[in-house]
Amino acid sequence: MIIQTPTSIASSAKTRAWVVYAVLTVLAIAVNLPGRANPDTIDMLWQAHEPASLNDWHSPFVTFAFSLLAPIFGSPTGALILQSLLLMTWPALLLTRALEAKAPPIARVALIVAVFCVCAVFVALAGQVSKDGLLLSLLSFAFFLLSRDLDDFALAPSGGAMTGAFFLLLGVALIRSVNFLALTAAAAVAWALIATGTLALGGLAKQRAGAALLVACIVFAAAPFGVRWILDAKVATPQDSPILFDLAGVSVESGINVFQQLAPDEPPLQPKPEDCYNSHSSDAFLWGPCKGYEDLLNRHRDKVFATWRHAIADHAGFYIVHRAAFMEGLLGGGKQPNRMVVPPPPFDLATNGPIYIDPMPERMKAGLALWRPTVAYTPFGRVADFAFRKWPGRPWIWLVVLAAAAAGSWRLPPRQRPVPLLLATLGVANVLAIAFLSGSDDLRYLLMTWFCAVASIAFYGALAVRRLTSQTPQRSALDGGDDSAPAAEASGVVGPGA
Repeated sequence: MIIQTPTSIASSAKTRAWVVYAVLTVLAIAVNLPGRANPDTIDMLWQAHEPASLNDWHSPFVTFAFSLLAPIFGSPTGALILQSLLLMTWPALLLTRALEAKAPPIARVALIVAVFCVCAVFVALAGQVSKDGLLLSLLSFAFFLLSRDLDDFALAPSGGAMTGAFFLLLGVALIRSVNFLALTAAAAVAWALIATGTLALGGLAKQRAGAALLVACIVFAAAPFGVRWILDAKVATPQDSPILFDLAGVSVESGINVFQQLAPDEPPLQPKPEDCYNSHSSDAFLWGPCKGYEDLLNRHRDKVFATWRHAIADHAGFYIVHRAAFMEGLLGGGKQPNRMVVPPPPFDLATNGPIYIDPMPERMKAGLALWRPTVAYTPFGRVADFAFRKWPGRPWIWLVVLAAAAAGSWRLPPRQRPVPLLLATLGVANVLAIAFLSGSDDLRYLLMTWFCAVASIAFYGALAVRRLTSQTPQRSALDGGDDSAPAAEASGVVGPGA
């Protein structure tokens, strides 16, 4: 009989975790080569090797990240590799825990199949090279750092893990500034949990968390100035998307052309706002037939924010009606074409695919590898297609999951409540931020909410597995079984790290 020591068991578990991570990462890269880029990504990849063209319409942080491996692997392959390395960390931990779970056979098989389907969705998402894909990758790595140190399903991160997670979440905020609002809400809840003793941190961990939060806020506040002064990025106006959307929505709902407040002495623009307005996107006012309204904002830049603020305050009821219609579409899955995950062949919706690449400017297409659907991608594409285009892909369902997770947390011991409460706060705050500060109901803006819902299900799934394990008779070492690891640790899906 071979006797395993705790050290050998821990070493074996770490090896298994690394193997699972390596397999998922290689799989994500292999089936998605060379990566699928949308128009925004192609613009950023072009700016990455044309510094003179750099602007801040898209986050230069993303442009910098995507350019790191491009000289070695090309574009968008280098960005695909970076995303895959980061994104597959938490799914690998999830799958490792599922493989280690000591549950009844049927429950164990069902658990492994369910977790592998989740991993398949992440594999498909890894191939979607975009700032939203990078956001999800940083979020996955941050949650991996925090959840691998769960102590009986209670948050107990080390100072190093917490510091690393803070700076990864800072990256999430830098990718899209509106994310800072959701992260701030989650941070406020975290501090409230710490103040009430529900989230217990050691003195050193508290000090590191406070210092990391302070540095993160300073970096976030200084980022716009650093981008313009250090990187010499041209000033763009990404904030015009929600402003145009709101001014047009208020104009249509109230019957008063509030754009006239910008330039009362100029004749009304044609076409009229109602000729271009729809309740799900401002694109027509940025690049479509009503682009003249964007030019109007540029001519009167000093009055834009005041006009926007007064339009909302003076016509609050019409603004709420306009945003409610937007939220209805957003929670239903969005009315924009859902290109967050490319469906399986024969469809080819990647901008760097042979169908959509032709209209792109020649300077942007230079050196860009084309993506074509493959049989290797098909099974992952089908699973992801179901996850986002069928009923599971409705954001209102994600909100229901988060609400149920938060409500259920009050039935847990106090020290186990922070995980579902923080995930619910982050996911719901993300929806609210997009609902009121976005000019498009593109589903990819809610990837953070989707991740929080999936992580919440995994958390409660782990608790259910542990309950099943505690009810299953364990064979002793004398009978050939292995009861050397505590049942709670062996069954944790998002439980203690290997």
